[in-house]
Amino acid sequence: MTVDENNYIYVVYSSIAETFQTETQNYRHLFARTSKDGGDTWGDVIYDITGDITHVFSECIHPSMAYNTDDYIHFLYHEDTEPGQAVQGDEDPYGNNTVRYFKIMKPEILGVNDISPVDRFNPTVSQNYPNPAINTTQVNVHMMQAADVSLVVTNLAGQKVMDIEPGTLQPGVHAITLDISGLQNGVYFYTVN
Repeated sequence: MTVDENNYIYVVYSSIAETFQTETQNYRHLFARTSKDGGDTWGDVIYDITGDITHVFSECIHPSMAYNTDDYIHFLYHEDTEPGQAVQGDEDPYGNNTVRYFKIMKPEILGVNDISPVDRFNPTVSQNYPNPAINTTQVNVHMMQAADVSLVVTNLAGQKVMDIEPGTLQPGVHAITLDISGLQNGVYFYTVN
């Protein structure tokens, strides 16, 4: 946790990421939250810091934040490739841990009220994973507010090969699974509206 010159509180913590898992365990991601009034209330947005494509198969734990801030919050965290901890006896293999440095612009995690009116409606869409995929692949859509959502898959020629309409999604992160078993091997693009 750190407090900036405006007395805004920034908290970064590790927690289970519901849509990222192995066959037996969920990965943990780093999340951030902000309070603008000394901790009396907290912003509506919980920001998944490590929810991007580079962390799909990463266990992210033990964040340690810098005491001071500038335009960014700065922190270190541990990352490895297997959920759980071998030392706790949960049958995970021992593996390399990497200590990573990360910084985030403070406006990115201040919450919905600080996002421009246009961005309040735009979902954040993850890179699909696994990629490449064989039978299924998954796309995470982070909704800023409730809205009707559709996902269209096109081939390299721009032809629509799949159309998925999960309906109205509420604020938060939603996993959309694509059954691609009927598609030929190749490169495809998807668009979320």
